[in-house]
Amino acid sequence: MKNPNLPFILFNVTCILVLSISVLVQEGMFMDAVLYTDVSRNLSEGYGTFWLPQFSYHNVSGMPGFLEHPPLVFGIQSVFFKIFGDQIFTERIYVFFCLCLSIFLVLKIWKLISNSREEKNIYWLPVFLWLIMPIAFWTYQNNMHENTMVVFILCSVYFYLVSRKKKKYFYLSIAALSIFLSTFSKGLPGFFPLTLPFLYWLCFRKNNFMQMITEIIFITAIPVAIYLILFNLPASKESLNHYLFDRVLHRIDADPTVKSRFYILGAIAMQVMIPVVIVSSVVMIAKKKNAFHLQNEKLRSSIFFILIGLCGSLPIMLTLVQKTFYFTPSLPFLGIGFALLINQPVSKFIYQ
Repeated sequence: MKNPNLPFILFNVTCILVLSISVLVQEGMFMDAVLYTDVSRNLSEGYGTFWLPQFSYHNVSGMPGFLEHPPLVFGIQSVFFKIFGDQIFTERIYVFFCLCLSIFLVLKIWKLISNSREEKNIYWLPVFLWLIMPIAFWTYQNNMHENTMVVFILCSVYFYLVSRKKKKYFYLSIAALSIFLSTFSKGLPGFFPLTLPFLYWLCFRKNNFMQMITEIIFITAIPVAIYLILFNLPASKESLNHYLFDRVLHRIDADPTVKSRFYILGAIAMQVMIPVVIVSSVVMIAKKKNAFHLQNEKLRSSIFFILIGLCGSLPIMLTLVQKTFYFTPSLPFLGIGFALLINQPVSKFIYQ
């Protein structure tokens, strides 16, 4: 089928790329992002080690290294500094690389869950509804760890969905490894994809309860086993002990950033306002034209992805250490969930 509205699709894809690049080329970063960039650059120049990366002689809080986060992002980014050198756009190249990978994985997930050629061809829709959320652009403008974390979380979701169709435990293993890598990028928040088997069972009921429990145990066991090994190796044990006990647990108790645990709910509401208005408008227009017929399977899929996003956001309420960018790894899934609600009328518009 020839697409009569191909220019419309190309226009949307171009807008996504232009808006993303225009943000990345701007100078200036959030203070934390500057620290992360300096630590990665120092590591590339041989100052510090993978397990004890260094910001300065005194570091932060008297630590033996810069141990605000696990070391994976610093290690990966230091490779970029070795390749592209110590110049202002090296970290932006890295961030753009993460953005491209994330977009690619969103498209792979969209293709996997789409049932028709028309649905597959509006691949730009979930990306658009994700990236128009303001904090998404802000996070990519800054060299935040969430940019790397979201790549591995998207991998975990993609390979979990693939495991539903073939080579179950092989792809579950890759999903579990991806969950480990997401936690090795930003810490405890990276564990939220462990809820995938439960959410899939809850929304689709295509597996029985015991199968769901078995899957949860399986994908939990792999990252836990890796961490048990790391906590028994001297170098990694020192690094992870400082990170977990001296930084994470200490900060939760002693260094709150908000006064109410419900702060994050307002922050989420503000971020999803634009896509919600777009989705609501499309639904209203389609209903007036009698062109809105949401299939039960699509509704279930939409709820599934929105719940994934909420599982990556709502646990932040457990502490008073809350910042808006903490839930940015949830946003691609909210974008996919919103897109599933309107993919049918949008497809009709494009292919009519």
